[in-house]
Amino acid sequence: MSILEIYAATFIIFLLSFSGCLFNLLAGFIVLRNPILKNAFGALCFSHTIANFGVLLIFVVWTIRVHGSDIWEDPRTNQHTILECVLLLPSLKVTNLFNYRNTCLIIGFVWCMAIGHVIPYFWRDTCYVAYDPVSWTWIFGDTPCGHIITTYTDYYTSVAIFVVMSTLDFCTFVSYTFDSSFSIGIHLQTMLVLYRRKAHLTSNNENKRRRRVEIRFFTQSCIQGVLFFYEVFMFNYVVTLNNNKWFVFITTTFAWELCHCLDGLVVVLFHFKRSLLSRRNTLSFSGCIFNLLAGIVVLKNHILRNAFGALCFSHTIANFGVLFVFCTWVTPTTIIQYEYTDLTFGKILGQINILFWNACCYSHLVISLNRFLTICMPVKVTNLFNYRNTCFIIGFVWCMAIGHVIPYFWRDTCYVAYDPVSWTWIFGDTPCGHIITTYTDYYTSVAIFVVMSTLDFCTFTMLVLYRRKSHLTSDAETKRRRRVEIRFFTQSCIQGILFFYEVFNFYYIVTLNTNQWFVFMTSTFAWELCHCLDGLVVVLFHFKRSFLRKSSQVTTMFSKASDARSNKKY
Repeated sequence: MSILEIYAATFIIFLLSFSGCLFNLLAGFIVLRNPILKNAFGALCFSHTIANFGVLLIFVVWTIRVHGSDIWEDPRTNQHTILECVLLLPSLKVTNLFNYRNTCLIIGFVWCMAIGHVIPYFWRDTCYVAYDPVSWTWIFGDTPCGHIITTYTDYYTSVAIFVVMSTLDFCTFVSYTFDSSFSIGIHLQTMLVLYRRKAHLTSNNENKRRRRVEIRFFTQSCIQGVLFFYEVFMFNYVVTLNNNKWFVFITTTFAWELCHCLDGLVVVLFHFKRSLLSRRNTLSFSGCIFNLLAGIVVLKNHILRNAFGALCFSHTIANFGVLFVFCTWVTPTTIIQYEYTDLTFGKILGQINILFWNACCYSHLVISLNRFLTICMPVKVTNLFNYRNTCFIIGFVWCMAIGHVIPYFWRDTCYVAYDPVSWTWIFGDTPCGHIITTYTDYYTSVAIFVVMSTLDFCTFTMLVLYRRKSHLTSDAETKRRRRVEIRFFTQSCIQGILFFYEVFNFYYIVTLNTNQWFVFMTSTFAWELCHCLDGLVVVLFHFKRSFLRKSSQVTTMFSKASDARSNKKY
């Protein structure tokens, strides 16, 4: 098996699991924010999304060595199906059956069953499942206990769950009405197909709306059931048809990841609304919060619908990339003091971190250039920074960032990796390592800062000169535009100061003392703080409370403004 194939398989695993984590994070956010899902079905969806995210997180951060837990075959998959069948009972009975207390008990039962499945794995010498990087698959222990958990708690359980789930879905789709005179206190409403035939007989809009919502929930449940069948069928049958390594990989590891990845995407596609972006989000890590919010603010603020806004958005993405590496790699490896961060996976994350860092550096430069030209040539700047040229500039920024990390593909000699013992990022102690540390990192950062500072100083000088002449004009529009430009420039300067703080600490202050805490505060901490506050600056300068309002309210405000303008014209 060639090294190229190994890289290809690793890339597929990482890309799919990483995408799946994002889909399920977004799915969880949507479930929490969508008012339609503030019920038992939404609670079960959220529980299911957490389980999906847990599976994919293991793939994305620990695919190579960590022991996995057999989470995927737990009985949570049919929880939506059971609820969908019961949802078509009279609404009063559903409310009583799936009230807050019972829903909590059901979710607790689901997770207790999942925990029950992994109890045998505590006897790790005989009962275990581990990832094999040679075959790219998860392998159960070749022991009597291993055969039992493979056959009974894995295969039979999955098949049984699927059979029950399929039966419930079929009954939900093509059921019939029991006449109350023949039933013993049990009356089932006509379900989806039969209900649809009689739907035209009612004019109750609320009932129709509720039924459409229930049908959508049921369709979502069915699609997720199909994904579950795909996973079980591939993992337990199709894989046995061929021994080719890629065939086994596609029908096991890839199928496993794909199911959980698309599971989250299904929730997003069924319940995502643009209005959900207007509400505040709560995340664990402040840096990611600020930059996510900064990205939303840039997209929402009409003042930033220009070249400066596009550059700010690109810069925010780079900031978020740096902080995401810190959140998902630096934090856990520091906590567990993981010893193998200098292996290939750790070097790849170091390469990605440097990519985003250089994108931040060049973004600072082009933002300062944009402010300088806007003040110097306010008339020509519209043509210089039109849509096409702005896209080219952003493309240039990211191409330069990619160019900086090309040497890092020679990972044996050129690399940067996080060291959880010293809490710092360390470049390879090789000739290539010294070159990239000195020239493509230190000299580049200093050169960018010098050029950026020069541009900011020239911009400041011109603003002072313009201010002296501003009292000669009474044009309110010109004054308003100048205030906006000053605000943009002030934002750029503050972000430039943060950039200087990071570079100055990282390359000079850190050399003054060898104490571990001192080195940490002037390198790793300074790096994080700069990117964290970078996002906060954008939020503080451009955030408006109106962004939190519902889209319908915003639309009304715009229509009133349009009417006012129309009245003035006529």
